[in-house]
Amino acid sequence: MNFDQFELNNNGNLSFQTDSGKSININGNDINNREIIRGVLNSRLDFINPQIGDFKERFSEAVSMTPIERAEFDFFKLRVTHLEKEKSSLLNIVSELKTSSDNSNQLAVVKHTKLGSLKIKMKTMVKDSEIKKLYNVVDENVSQDSRLYNQFVANFSSYGRLNSEDRTGTIPRNDFSISLNHVTLSLLSLIDELKKDDLKTESN
Repeated sequence: MNFDQFELNNNGNLSFQTDSGKSININGNDINNREIIRGVLNSRLDFINPQIGDFKERFSEAVSMTPIERAEFDFFKLRVTHLEKEKSSLLNIVSELKTSSDNSNQLAVVKHTKLGSLKIKMKTMVKDSEIKKLYNVVDENVSQDSRLYNQFVANFSSYGRLNSEDRTGTIPRNDFSISLNHVTLSLLSLIDELKKDDLKTESN
């Protein structure tokens, strides 16, 4: 799926569905979340813009084409059409996030409890792409009896697999870009869901 399937509702929350059909919701009224969401969407835009530019440059003077060249042109044109739609959607969401942030002084702030401090620490690791450190923090603090623990582990596994496939060149860059950002936002959503009962006793 592409990011044009993201939705920002009237409450300021961002939602999307994973490839497995699971619905992910992120609290867009959390200041920490907004920064990470904008970063994720902007990184996707940084990937999209050169793709569109390369297509326009490559085919800017295409007049007569062989059947093979025409088929290639049609393929890339369809792909770029989807990317342009996705870009438009992302720009709208980024703009709405910025506007609502600028106009509101009531964005949720994480309470200064042990759980609140832990969430801030974890979100900072997500923002800084320190996923290995985040794994250790989850392992040290989240109870294995929590329903969220296995979901964290599944996302860490996906992160490791994606980076391995990227290093070996076995995943297209577009798929890598989308999937990695989905993992990032899924982790952010899980952090938001954490409650005191999800933590190990010594972390409460």
